Amino acid sequence: MNREKQKNYSRYFLLGTALGFMLCTIMGQMLTTSPLAVPHFERFHEYINPNGGFYLTYNEMLAQARKTMAEKPGRKLLIIGGDSVFYGEGQSIEHCWTIALQEELDRLYPGRYAVLNLALPGTKVFEAGNWVYEKLKREGKNVLLVTNAMPSTVFEPSGTIPLHYMFFDAVERGALETFPERLSFAEKHKEWSLFQDDSHGESLKLRALFNHYLAPEELWTRFTYYVMGNYYHRSTAAASLLPRRVFKDPFIDRPTFDRTDVEKLDHGISQVRKFLAGITALYEGGKASEYEQFFWRRLRGCTQCAVPAATRDSIIVAITAINPLFIDELTPREKDDYLHIKKLWRENFERCGFKTVELNETLASENYVDFDHLNQAGGKLMAKELAARLGDKYND
Repeated sequence: MNREKQKNYSRYFLLGTALGFMLCTIMGQMLTTSPLAVPHFERFHEYINPNGGFYLTYNEMLAQARKTMAEKPGRKLLIIGGDSVFYGEGQSIEHCWTIALQEELDRLYPGRYAVLNLALPGTKVFEAGNWVYEKLKREGKNVLLVTNAMPSTVFEPSGTIPLHYMFFDAVERGALETFPERLSFAEKHKEWSLFQDDSHGESLKLRALFNHYLAPEELWTRFTYYVMGNYYHRSTAAASLLPRRVFKDPFIDRPTFDRTDVEKLDHGISQVRKFLAGITALYEGGKASEYEQFFWRRLRGCTQCAVPAATRDSIIVAITAINPLFIDELTPREKDDYLHIKKLWRENFERCGFKTVELNETLASENYVDFDHLNQAGGKLMAKELAARLGDKYND
């Protein structure tokens, strides 16, 4: 009798597991067609982006773009990509620079643009926002991408941590252009790739395949947003189990960088020097031009393999300036080297077919909160400058 009961329990357990699995899969698949409802969206703040343990799926970022287009029909969707500078670190969500950008564009070109901030801290020039842009561009939508690249950032055509997983998610769903050079970059260019372990890419491909057909990540992000958190975050502590929807954007308007803080000032100056040394230390003799040195060959290879040629015409790469206070502390020779490297950096993107602009060149140190992030006033000035740069040259 006991054995019979055990057999029945085993059957019920297996049946319950199978039914639960099927139910979760069906729910996940249903959720892939509906956007994550972030009310009054301005940016994916710290508690709802991968830096805070909330792994947004590609579908959820794309859904936010579609939501913006639906709310502002007839306008060109201006996607802001890039890193924490374009994300608006240093500014509260109420004073995020992209709000000022939308206001300035409405003043200059009424009813023409709809701004969407998909920049994320730690991401690189052709990541998250670019993958959303690429899908919409393929669909023939009226879309423009403005992304930033400081002259120091190394990147990977298929994305870097923490967003590498999202690239494979987009590829698996057929959202991106067929571009073999991007997919095979890490394999063909081991000397350039940031990922030397082949198993890294293979595991992400498997993860994307699993999510495509069974949708566990779609279900899980929705569960943690609406029902209960699952990740201990340093700033939420005991409240980490609360659903992410209850948390507000934690960033505040930070004060201007304190020029008397010698420790931070020295750290920033050493960052610039380290960046310069990281490029020139690899220089070899006997090269026909500086572009043939290792760093610039790698940068050119990564740039060419990151974005299909057919989608480059509606992308603007903005070269954002760092706090002039740190540049002023360099020796005259170091300043010349920095400006020269910055020139080559911009030329790289132009040679690869991208439109470029330099932003924040005229900003004072009073507009910065640290090495490269802007305060509220600096953000408004950057918005005003970018809006003006989107004049007749880019305003098609």
